[in-house]
Amino acid sequence: MLRIGLVGAGYWGSNIARAIIDKKLGDLVAIHDMYFEKAYELAKRYDSKPYKDLDQMLEKEDLDAVIVAVSADNLYRVAKKVIEEGINVFIEKPVATSLEEIEDLRKRSEVKGVVAVPGFIMRFDPVAIYIKDYLEKMSQDPVYIYIQRSGRRAVRYRNISIILDLGVHDIDLLMYLLKNKERLKVIDACISHVADDESYITYIDYEVGTAMLSSNSAPLVKIRKIFVNLDEKILLEGDFVLSEVRVVENKKILQQKILSSSEEPLVAELKAFIDKINGKDSSSPDLRDAEKVHKIIKEIFLAPRSRDESRECI
Repeated sequence: MLRIGLVGAGYWGSNIARAIIDKKLGDLVAIHDMYFEKAYELAKRYDSKPYKDLDQMLEKEDLDAVIVAVSADNLYRVAKKVIEEGINVFIEKPVATSLEEIEDLRKRSEVKGVVAVPGFIMRFDPVAIYIKDYLEKMSQDPVYIYIQRSGRRAVRYRNISIILDLGVHDIDLLMYLLKNKERLKVIDACISHVADDESYITYIDYEVGTAMLSSNSAPLVKIRKIFVNLDEKILLEGDFVLSEVRVVENKKILQQKILSSSEEPLVAELKAFIDKINGKDSSSPDLRDAEKVHKIIKEIFLAPRSRDESRECI
């Protein structure tokens, strides 16, 4: 079993620890958090060792891998430190807050010869996998994709832009589904303030079509949906909340499935990371994938309507 260290004992870090222990993915030997009480409580729950000092944890423990699940503004700093110690690293989304930081992490990981992967969990959702497989069987990219989110963000996530928090998922999902992902270009984008949070809409052109991505943080109802038009006749509809997909042709439902998965997406992506460390074929994304996502994010932030705070997204 790999000796694993965890940095970040908050809400998502606790989920990661639970997945590692419950599914016996590795030996969770050490946990660090800037608030030592959190590290102590989580380590006590899973018979691990808590650390107040990250440097001390990296020096004392003979770690095979570290999972970084800290706030967005600390991801780059922590991941860089782990990589410089020559330790394989899994970095939760958005990986860093800028394209330049991700490029730096990727170059450092290549020099050190370590595995460094981003936490792009949507790729491991059964709805995304079903649609990806369907598109590959049809051997074509769709002409239109709409990815829709709504629902209030937890207060703990509102210290970063909605693009870095949720948009990163949508952009990576788009790239995951497309066969040709080299010619993506943002043609319009808008970020607006809604209540005490943000919402966004962006339109992205790709080789054979257009994608619309949106997230509205005002509604209380949680919606996570995707609509994929292969052509004028065939439509794929996916509901990530209900884990349901429908295949519609000429406005008639051909298939409707409730998808069941043998493992949750979090477990699947952690397994893929471990497989990559062990030299096995892996579906795990890498930091070049993260770079592509952040190139689109950079275009969104530079779009005129994204920078005009006086305008609302319509």
